[in-house]
Amino acid sequence: MRDKKVLQYIEELIKLGINYKIDEHPYLKEVEDVLKYCNLTLSDGASTLIYKVDDGYIAVIRRDDCKIDLRELRKIIGSKTLEMATDKEFAKLTGLEPGAARVYIPQVSKTYIDEKIFEKEYVQAGSCSFTVSIQYKTSDLLRLPRSEKVEIA
Repeated sequence: MRDKKVLQYIEELIKLGINYKIDEHPYLKEVEDVLKYCNLTLSDGASTLIYKVDDGYIAVIRRDDCKIDLRELRKIIGSKTLEMATDKEFAKLTGLEPGAARVYIPQVSKTYIDEKIFEKEYVQAGSCSFTVSIQYKTSDLLRLPRSEKVEIA
């Protein structure tokens, strides 16, 4: 693996104490395609969604077989504004191409992790690359700075 962004990201995971496994694959953009290639199901995958809120942006990590209950999320965060970040906003905030989200995005004010994630020992999610995915040890995800386990799926 030679992707500098991925290597830098892995260094950040190590500093945070997050256990991971790297899965390299052909260039794939769709979550379903990556999981299928890796012989995983939607319940084995996780996505990081970025939302615009009153005072900036938050990240929400959910299993790929689940949908976010936006009313519940709004109650938890107490924000009048709750909109999915546009591709342009995502790129400006993260410096990443839309669709290349990873679980650790230091630019957000808070990361909310749906509790269903923790039903699995590992979930596969992004790495900031379309040729590398990472299996994250779910119990370690609460080591993400400013993270909180919530029931929102």
